[in-house]
Amino acid sequence: MGSPPALFALIVGIVLRILFIVLTPIGGESVPGKLSSYNDELAHANYALHLVHSGTLPLNVESIETPGALQSAQYENYQPPLYYVSIALLARAMSLESREDIVYLGRVFGLGAFALLLLVYLFFCRALAVEHVTAAAGVIFLSLGAVFVRFTATAGNDPLFWILAGLMLIALVRLRSSPFGFRWLAAFVLWSVLALFTKLSALLLVPLLPIALKSESRKRVAILSAAAFAAIILLTWPVWQRNLSEFGSLLPLSAGFGTPHWRIPDFMAFSFAVRSFLFPWTEFWQGAIGLTVLAVPGLFFAFEFFYRGAAKIIISRPLLIGATLLALGGFIWLNLRYDQAEARYVFVVWPVVCLALTAAINAVRRQWLLVAVLVFPYVLFLLPAIGV
Repeated sequence: MGSPPALFALIVGIVLRILFIVLTPIGGESVPGKLSSYNDELAHANYALHLVHSGTLPLNVESIETPGALQSAQYENYQPPLYYVSIALLARAMSLESREDIVYLGRVFGLGAFALLLLVYLFFCRALAVEHVTAAAGVIFLSLGAVFVRFTATAGNDPLFWILAGLMLIALVRLRSSPFGFRWLAAFVLWSVLALFTKLSALLLVPLLPIALKSESRKRVAILSAAAFAAIILLTWPVWQRNLSEFGSLLPLSAGFGTPHWRIPDFMAFSFAVRSFLFPWTEFWQGAIGLTVLAVPGLFFAFEFFYRGAAKIIISRPLLIGATLLALGGFIWLNLRYDQAEARYVFVVWPVVCLALTAAINAVRRQWLLVAVLVFPYVLFLLPAIGV
């Protein structure tokens, strides 16, 4: 797109992802100061591996609270199947049959998904008539932002879901910004169905449809919304039927998160959310030193959002306000019920996140500053090597 900082960030982002794909161990305990795998990667791989060997969806073997569940890694079996079917088909086509092969395949799949995420974001910006220089800043954030780097270099269903969630948002923006056409309504239904077959978090975006439907008649909006919702429910019925019959609930989150109960998140949960937004590798947080390092991007993005006026691009668009509130509301509810403070759950509206934090970066000089701010937290990987 003619932006040297964006091109530089893209190259560095690809290199980082390749390094993490190759260097991150498969399985094992998380050790402070050493690059570690996470058990949920194994659980995602086991799901796909079951499909490779049996051709059937896995059963409800255990919840994450079952003794030994982290080691056997079967607690992601409640997830919708689209991502795992895709990985299983690729694995069969390539004659891959071991769990290690599936993990590496999933990581490479994430790298490919990153390329599609870039395209989806550019289409999202075009739909909103965002200037090229602003869109380039979002590309920098996508390329170097730690959450995007980690989860597009890890085996899991997040990258595929992010692509589909982004397409849902594009369809909604097009519905609201252009004369009504059934094409975009049909596209929203299609992307919603595929997203729900990938991750149940897509439910947070479905209620945005009435906001996107511009019409003088509330009755027409209600009829079109009801018809679209009915189509989505009907087409995703196999997901809900499996959840009820196999896991006993429409939203069987307890399998992956544990038994729900109401709680008030404390300061540690808030701190975890902020740090995992800026740098999700917990084994390298390094206490006070890590907080000092992460304060640099934290203060930068707070300055961009509140002082530089990046928030205006969200506040001026009801659709983006609605998406933000639904994502934050879902994240807060998840913490009230399941104590899941990891910030990637906010990224259900990742294009809005990218735009909200970079919309005021409208000069190449400031794009280079954004690159420096995003690269800076990666020094935490170097501190253990020098004995810090």
